[in-house]
Amino acid sequence: MFKPTVTSNSARVYSKDFCVEGDIHFPLYGDTLSILNNNRPFLPMTGCRIHNWDETNLDCTGEPRYTLSFLALPKERILWVEGGIASKQNHSSGLHQRTLYLLFHAFIIKGNVTIDKNARLSDYLANIPEQKPFREFQMADFKIPEQGKHVTQSRSVKSAASVVVNMKHLGGIFDVSEDHRKPDLSGY
Repeated sequence: MFKPTVTSNSARVYSKDFCVEGDIHFPLYGDTLSILNNNRPFLPMTGCRIHNWDETNLDCTGEPRYTLSFLALPKERILWVEGGIASKQNHSSGLHQRTLYLLFHAFIIKGNVTIDKNARLSDYLANIPEQKPFREFQMADFKIPEQGKHVTQSRSVKSAASVVVNMKHLGGIFDVSEDHRKPDLSGY
């Protein structure tokens, strides 16, 4: 009996230019993170609906500008991907979930990442190679900062179980102690 070697899964890809809803095709046992970090410069998608988006509305909205059966997106222009296939979480004893805030021009993504229990934020960032800039964040919360409020009190506009973010396009990354409502610089 023939077993398929490729499977597809729906995703939303947010680039610097637009939002694309469509299918990403994965090799057997592949996931979104590994597809984005492979050495190919483009992400192929099928069944694409291309929408406008802006930093105050973080969703694909309205009627699509274009509908295409195939589109190859330059990975260097991708900001983040929602959907696809999440990677298998490593639950070894030396790792733990850490909440990080990813700063963009007009919004923040708060998400959990699995890192070494003893790693400082600077150690984690130093291990992101130029050729593999994408990182996966679980339980992502998209927030719009409000004037005069602490970042942890920012207005949530949407959430996603998992997002894969291009770390090259961040304005900054930080860790906030939610208990004390001030930056936790001890781990830097």
